[in-house]
Amino acid sequence: MASMACLYGKAIRDELELFASWPIGTQLSLGDVGFLTKKGKLFERWNNLKDFGINFVSQKATIVTDFDFTLGKHVKILFKAAGEAPLDGSFLTTAQVGVSLVFDRKSSIVLRAHTKEEFIRDLQKLEAEVIRKTRDKTNKWKSDFVIVTATYESVGTTIILSSGRSSRVEITANAGIDIPFDLADAQIGLEASVSCQKLIKALARKKFIPFVCVHHLKGTNWNNPTLSRYGS
Repeated sequence: MASMACLYGKAIRDELELFASWPIGTQLSLGDVGFLTKKGKLFERWNNLKDFGINFVSQKATIVTDFDFTLGKHVKILFKAAGEAPLDGSFLTTAQVGVSLVFDRKSSIVLRAHTKEEFIRDLQKLEAEVIRKTRDKTNKWKSDFVIVTATYESVGTTIILSSGRSSRVEITANAGIDIPFDLADAQIGLEASVSCQKLIKALARKKFIPFVCVHHLKGTNWNNPTLSRYGS
C-alpha cells in the first residue's frame, strides 16, 4: 500500500504540479499547514494558519477546472453501449451500459476530475505574516512547514489505482447513457460492478479535496525569506 501511495503522490506532483493527501478523501482546507512526505510528495496536515493567528481572505473560481490523465502502459478503457455483446472476459451484461478498464502488470492510474478552485487572495500579505511568525521565538513554526494556498474541490472525480497486477475494473452507468461517457460524471449513476485486485479510491465522488497547491518559505537561512510555490 505504501508503494501505491508514493506512486499516486508522485503522479499528481509530476502530471498536475499539485499535491495530494493520502488516503484519498482525507479532509483538507484552505490555509492548512503541514508537511510533504519525502516519498511520494504527499501532503500531511498539521494544523491551520488560523491556529497561528494568521487570517486570510479567500476567493472561489467561477469556472470548473478539469484534470484528465492516465498513467501506465497498455491501459485499456473499453466502453459498451446497451444492447452490445460484452467483450471477451467482461462481466457486463448485454443490457448494461458500462466500461471495462483493463490493466497489465504495471502499476497504473486513471484519473478524471472536475473541480472548483479556491485560493488565498493576497499572498504578499500572507508572506509578511508568516515571516513575522517565524521570527517570533515563542511560536512553533517549523522550517519545513508548507501551506495550502489553493484547494480544488471535487464536483465529480474518479481515481482508479492499479496494484501492479493484471486486473480489471468494470463500471456501469444509468440506462440510456451514450458512450463514451464521462468517468467522473456524478450524475449518471456510476457503480463498480466488478473489481479484481484493484484499489478503487474514488468513483464519481463529490465534495472532497483531491488536490492542493502549496507554498513554503524559501531563503530563511540567508535572512531573505520569500513565500514561493513549492517546486517552482
